[in-house]
Amino acid sequence: MESCISNAPITEEEKNLCRVECTGVVNNCLRRHDELDKFRFPYKKYLKCTDEFVKDNPEIIITQSDKGNCTVVMYKEEYIEGVTKLLENRETYRPLNTDPTKKIQDKVNNKLKQMKAAGLINETEYRKLIRHNSVIPKLYCLRKIHKETLSLRPIVSNINAPTYNLGKLMHDILSKVLSTSPYNVKNSIQVKEIIRNIVVPKGYILISLDVVSLFTNISKELVIKVTHKRWHYIKNFTNLDKSTFISLIELCFEGGYFSFNNKFYQQLVGTAMGAPASTSFANLVMNDLFDFVYEKLGFHILMMLLYVDDTLMLIPAVMRQTIIDLFNSYHPNIKFTVEDENENKITFLDLSITREDDNLTTSWYTKAISSNRIINYYSNNSNTQKVNTAISLMYRALSLSDSKFRDESTQRVCDILRENNYPKYVIRRVVNKTKEKLDNTQQRNKEPTQYYRFPFIPGLSQKISRIFKRIGCTGAFYNKITTGKYFTKLKDCVPTMSQSSVVYKIPCSNCEKTYIGQTKQLLKDRIRPHRADSNNITHRDKTALTSHTHREGHKFHFEGTTVLDHENNSYRRNISEMIHITLNKTVNYREDVSGLSTIYNSLLIPLRK
Repeated sequence: MESCISNAPITEEEKNLCRVECTGVVNNCLRRHDELDKFRFPYKKYLKCTDEFVKDNPEIIITQSDKGNCTVVMYKEEYIEGVTKLLENRETYRPLNTDPTKKIQDKVNNKLKQMKAAGLINETEYRKLIRHNSVIPKLYCLRKIHKETLSLRPIVSNINAPTYNLGKLMHDILSKVLSTSPYNVKNSIQVKEIIRNIVVPKGYILISLDVVSLFTNISKELVIKVTHKRWHYIKNFTNLDKSTFISLIELCFEGGYFSFNNKFYQQLVGTAMGAPASTSFANLVMNDLFDFVYEKLGFHILMMLLYVDDTLMLIPAVMRQTIIDLFNSYHPNIKFTVEDENENKITFLDLSITREDDNLTTSWYTKAISSNRIINYYSNNSNTQKVNTAISLMYRALSLSDSKFRDESTQRVCDILRENNYPKYVIRRVVNKTKEKLDNTQQRNKEPTQYYRFPFIPGLSQKISRIFKRIGCTGAFYNKITTGKYFTKLKDCVPTMSQSSVVYKIPCSNCEKTYIGQTKQLLKDRIRPHRADSNNITHRDKTALTSHTHREGHKFHFEGTTVLDHENNSYRRNISEMIHITLNKTVNYREDVSGLSTIYNSLLIPLRK
């Protein structure tokens, strides 16, 4: 909230008035804590039961499914065994003896320095792309519930990995290239707009092709080959020369390593789902594949649509096998499964497409494995958020459905809302609001709105929102407790000393006081000078920590350092540091909290440990 006030275009006096009012409202809320607690958590006993179940069953994992928004409960041993079996494929994965993160980060940074020296990127771009304090990518898998046997989809989290910024750069460039593709579609709405204008000739059928394991079969060599082939077009969207662009592709693939169960692996073939550039590399190859098929056929296909690895085509029935053979002949590793029309119907994304004589009609479609879960009406969310979620679902369903299917789609959405405990009067309101929205084709020009994030607490959030409305801000509420609290952390944990952008606490071994600081560096790199200064008498006044050490003769327990908060934004990290200094008995100088308004003292001091 503090950061929002500081960014708002208002005077300092107005900011302070807003702070005072908000502090008063929060204080009143804290005084009525027990009363609000009963109102806020009517299902507290169920949360408690869930907590106890998770605590009493460490042998199980709880996570989301690959598709369908379902919750999966399985034995941890079964999960680890399944992932380990996946990683035993030596054609795709190779074990590593050491963590290559530092080596790859240095390669990336050296390449960026060369690019800056050559004038290919400016100083601002260089600072945006360079990597410090990188962490190893982490593998986790989601279960495919539509498969009868145990089947897992591997995903690699690349956040803060050595090639993360580089991958985003490649994605941004290739996204511009692929935005002009005649095959790519952005969403179901665009698909509906395309097919509504198509007249279907006699003898034509709809088919859908799906690539088998697309990401693991898009090799580095294939991406580079397609880049050479299409460079005359790609170069219009970047200042990089071809050799530099290809070297960045190679670096992205070299960054295709990860850890699982504290062991290191290199992906030998393909690119990992979860890496920033993976989707764009795959899309680049798929577009080249479409051009390959189109040129080989030698005649016009009425419709060829592509969304990542899903395709939809309207083709002559007699050419079905020829087209399938052509798709499968593009590359030995890229193979397709085929879905044909069933009773003149086929599904694509969340559309059910029906061929009727010479027309194509559409209706909203959900997969059989879908859980139909949305924000439950009894959940701890604002009524506005619940109603808007329901309206968005209804609007999407009706927008994707032709008029003859709208009654059916309306009924299906109403059933979903009832499953999620929405009362009848709310459902009627949602239906009426959606119809009004569909009938109102004119777009209103809305003024830009400034939002602030605030946890949703019934009785408090609404009052805070009214205060902020006076300075032109609208609340974006969120839950502090979500179902994610109960999901098992499938990714390897980053060791405390290898974390960065943190607020940390170092306890004193001889008294109850602590030292609290914040750093953008790896925590181990920040602790090292603390330890050295504690042993050097000439640095006795360098920090509050060393001053306490030499003045009192105490020693700090550096091995007991804990992380209090993670925050990438330096301004918010400073605010967090000041709050934690205020809340704890610390050796820090009072100047360390000079940037925190004293208005908040009435909230923070009673909470001090």
